[in-house]
Amino acid sequence: GSNWVLNNFLLCLGLIEEPLQILLFNRFAIFLTLCVILSPFMVTPIYTSLERIPRSYIEAAQDLGSTELQTFWRVIFPNARPGLIAGCMFIFVLSLGDFMTPILVGGKQGTTLSKVIQVNFGFAYDWPLGAALSVVLLCISMVVILVSIRLLTARPKDSLEAAQEKPLLWAGIGSLVGLFSGLLGAGGGILAVPLMVTVLKLRMHRAVAT
Repeated sequence: GSNWVLNNFLLCLGLIEEPLQILLFNRFAIFLTLCVILSPFMVTPIYTSLERIPRSYIEAAQDLGSTELQTFWRVIFPNARPGLIAGCMFIFVLSLGDFMTPILVGGKQGTTLSKVIQVNFGFAYDWPLGAALSVVLLCISMVVILVSIRLLTARPKDSLEAAQEKPLLWAGIGSLVGLFSGLLGAGGGILAVPLMVTVLKLRMHRAVAT
């Protein structure tokens, strides 16, 4: 906000002459807040995928004369792609169902589909419209998740990549659970994510072990 830590810090340094107004009650504030809140849910699946890449893959690429950029693009990125897509699904579904962030930091410019659904159920009592918008939200999430899984399974892959991509269906199901939880309660979506991440990691460990 105008009188909180960041603005006061910048004022003390003399970098600004008056509090920044872009940090509250606008779309930028919503984007910034969602980035801060949801960044761990993007980092965790990517870290899990990177952790599964054998060191021998990178050493073999270096022995064959690959540069660091080629090693990243041809070895690290393909094997980290399942975690990248799982993280994107987590963030997309959670941000799609988050209505508290637009209410708290968005102000009049914070109108989102999830906020409209919450208003129709909680204040306007227009349950038919709220239910219809909820179905639209659910369909969008399902389409994105199914397309992501389809893109991952559209080409041949080695055993490591197959082991990493196997849990994506469970990640998609967990994301839908997070969406429903987000629609039912203010903190439900956030509370459901640790469960989704735990299931994802357990399925990855089990798939690699077998």
